Amino acid sequence: MQGLLVVASGYLGVSSYLKEQRKATRATEVELFDHTIDALGYFNDDVVPEMDRSIATYLELLHPLHLGKHLTKAQRYLLGNVIKESHFERVFQRLNVLSGFVHYDMINESQMYASVWDELSRLLNVPFFEEIVVESQKQRLMNNYLDFIESSKKYAAETKLRRS
Repeated sequence: MQGLLVVASGYLGVSSYLKEQRKATRATEVELFDHTIDALGYFNDDVVPEMDRSIATYLELLHPLHLGKHLTKAQRYLLGNVIKESHFERVFQRLNVLSGFVHYDMINESQMYASVWDELSRLLNVPFFEEIVVESQKQRLMNNYLDFIESSKKYAAETKLRRS
């Protein structure tokens, strides 16, 4: 239900939703990023390409090898969950969320497990369970996240003006 509300209210809704989540749970910046990923799952790239590009930029900052801009949307979703969870099993359990991007029903489960593992390992190019977000990056990550929220608000305001 919350996801549908996010869709209806657009960028400002995403921003408000995340702020409420943060107040309620005192979430870390990585948890907030995961909430953003969840919210963005309800948007279409053609409708909000700027927001999708912001996700790529955010992942570039998170990722030590700066591969975010080269990832497909599905891979960015998966990588976002890897960054939050640092645990492949949890990512795999959530693949059904990505059914629009990963042909879950068309691939044998064991094959998918192996192929996703291989792809993520290749993209990360680090031991899979190695900590990605180190202490020294945390302030930079939060600043980038806040910039993302501000640019989302600005885009929402501009879009609203153009439509009226």
